[in-house]
Amino acid sequence: MKQKVLTAFGLLVAFATILFCLGLPGSKAQAKTYQIGTDVTYPPFEFANKQNKYVGIDIDIMKAIAKEEGFKVNVKPVGFNAAVQSVQSGQLDGIIAGMTITPQRKDKFDFGTPYYKTGAVMAVKKGSDITSLKQLKGKKVALKTGTAAADYANSLKKKYGFKTVTFDDSDNMYQDVTTGN
Repeated sequence: MKQKVLTAFGLLVAFATILFCLGLPGSKAQAKTYQIGTDVTYPPFEFANKQNKYVGIDIDIMKAIAKEEGFKVNVKPVGFNAAVQSVQSGQLDGIIAGMTITPQRKDKFDFGTPYYKTGAVMAVKKGSDITSLKQLKGKKVALKTGTAAADYANSLKKKYGFKTVTFDDSDNMYQDVTTGN
């Protein structure tokens, strides 16, 4: 995707928050179906293809784990923040999504082993003159609700004098930036 987005968006894409009760180590689940939340607006990790089928690296990993362990998964495209809240409230069994592992999240979730690392970035609309955080003074910055990147951007907004606008999904966040809002 070649769109540039004004956001402080960093994710340590972790094989995130699989909270399965599979019994004793080495035992296989007995054809149980686990409800797994995700945000299907984060290609190439998870997204809906042209046939509106959920695909991507995370989905492939989840299917491989399910096959190996002998259980089924029902992927629910609820959005990142809703998935986190749904696991915390017991409405979903786990999350497969890019999620930064923070000390606060470690207190609430069991994480798998990270398989992809990334960092915080700021992206802007194509043709923008903005090249530094200092140039954000008086501007609006788009953030994705519930992300560590949103927390990071919020910690900088006073220092650099920008306002934030939050979005529940990446597509609307990107669109808002590319349309100049």
